[in-house]
Amino acid sequence: MLEEIRIRCLGVIDDAVLELTEGLNVLTGETGAGKTMILTALNLVLGGKADSALVRSGAERAMVTARIQLEQGHPARQIALDVGAEIEEESAIFSRTITDQGRTRALISGSPVNASTLTEMSSELIAIHAQSANIRLLRSNAQREILDKFGGADLSPYFLHYQVAFRELRESEESLVRLRDLGALADKEVSELEALVEELRRVGPSSGELDRITEEIDRLQFVDELREAAHLAHEVVAGGEQDELGALNLLATAMKALERVRDKGHEPKEFYQRLSDPIFLLGELATDLAAYESSLDADPVRLEWLQERKASLISLLRRFGRPAETESDPLTALIERAKDAEMKLQSRENLSSEIEIAERALKERRQLLAEAAIDLSKVRAKYAALIATLVTEKIRELAMPNAEFTISMQTRSSDVGLTIDGKTIAYSSSGVDDVEMLLTAHAGGAPVPLAKGASGGELSRVMLAIEVVLASNSAIGTFIFDEVDAGVGGKAAIEVGRQLAELAKTAQVVVVTHLAQVAAFADSHYTVTKSESGLVSQSNIRRLSDEERVIELARMLAGQEQSANAQRHAIELLELARVPK
Repeated sequence: MLEEIRIRCLGVIDDAVLELTEGLNVLTGETGAGKTMILTALNLVLGGKADSALVRSGAERAMVTARIQLEQGHPARQIALDVGAEIEEESAIFSRTITDQGRTRALISGSPVNASTLTEMSSELIAIHAQSANIRLLRSNAQREILDKFGGADLSPYFLHYQVAFRELRESEESLVRLRDLGALADKEVSELEALVEELRRVGPSSGELDRITEEIDRLQFVDELREAAHLAHEVVAGGEQDELGALNLLATAMKALERVRDKGHEPKEFYQRLSDPIFLLGELATDLAAYESSLDADPVRLEWLQERKASLISLLRRFGRPAETESDPLTALIERAKDAEMKLQSRENLSSEIEIAERALKERRQLLAEAAIDLSKVRAKYAALIATLVTEKIRELAMPNAEFTISMQTRSSDVGLTIDGKTIAYSSSGVDDVEMLLTAHAGGAPVPLAKGASGGELSRVMLAIEVVLASNSAIGTFIFDEVDAGVGGKAAIEVGRQLAELAKTAQVVVVTHLAQVAAFADSHYTVTKSESGLVSQSNIRRLSDEERVIELARMLAGQEQSANAQRHAIELLELARVPK
């Protein structure tokens, strides 16, 4: 349930709070007072599209906060917990901020989230119906979703079973395509793969080998220079053969001099200690230089072999193409290509039998999907008849006594569809059914698709009737209606109000309306007004007392809230709304 919404600097609203109750909440007020802006704010905080144009002129940012009740076990509650939100007293705080530069930020109980997370949660909590929702009702996919939603827990297993079979069929199709693509390799491409595999086997390269060979060739080519440099460096560090002093000797002499006086003061002791590390390091260096010099032997035979090996590797790379510059080791990439080529060639040897097996699997999965589609369609047909009966009853209560609502389920032929009852039927991830809602508005009339024949008022009433019927199977806790009374007046408006009150027995309902006949059924009636400055603040949104409701309904009826006749009519409406039908 939506408990509270706070709005700051959004459109005409400066700073306002609306606390809502259970049952039917109605918002009324003169045109332009900001009623619809409240719904805009709610749509925004529930993940709707953000637009910097919504920020009130002169303000840096707009902010909307909503407190929504999340009961234990509700799907949206788990989503909130998964993103780190803390839920206190069974409620979560949703907030959305938009700057005048168009930047947005979304939070759930203080935890940052994406707008998509708000949308995911809101779809489990609140259903908003405005003119756009009625337009969506005209789409075939939306009509099928409504039917499936009405089927609820009974229909859901059939739908899930169909989707599993659909995914498995897609996997079989993709597998067969891969095998056939492999079989379609041209003879030239096969020859190239065979040559690559054969040449890699003959040469036998290893990863990193080219770099290692190049390094060893450089060492053997310059062995004399390297040996001379190592020998000279060793003499400088360790001393020469004719008792020439080296760095180690000199440091050792310095260390002996300091050793005699290291106990005579802090500084000599420190100097003595500081000489220890360089003497140790130079000793290691002298050993390493001697070992390196000893390893530097000329080997012309080895050098010749390495140069030939390098030429073979370079020739291999040139013949079969170098990899992209991003590859750190060209030989590694070529070795991987050869492995892949070998696998393709091995697979190709058994290709005929593999394709035959894949074709049989595909045929079996097409049959399984067709059977799942038949089962799903049967359950849909059962619920299509039931929802049609129930919605027809509700529409007739909405001042359309001769109307009839029906749902048509058709299939379309396709050259690449599923075979059902000897026909090839088009299919999708949702099944084989094209669902279409039809309305017969008048006695003797023909059923007409909602998308082609329903007026705005008729469409609003159909949508309301559907929501009332669906409410018994829905986990949605709050329904919000804007323009539900479009094109409606008189007796029809009274019945719209009555149906909204009926829906409010099982869920919270929030309605923005211009019709007194609808507002009379409210459990909580709020009015929205603008101040002299043209802005809406907290004082401009009020819950009306019984006496104030009479005055507001009189204004809505006659535009003259002080008119005695209008007030008498308003009282009659309120009394009518209290009488059960």
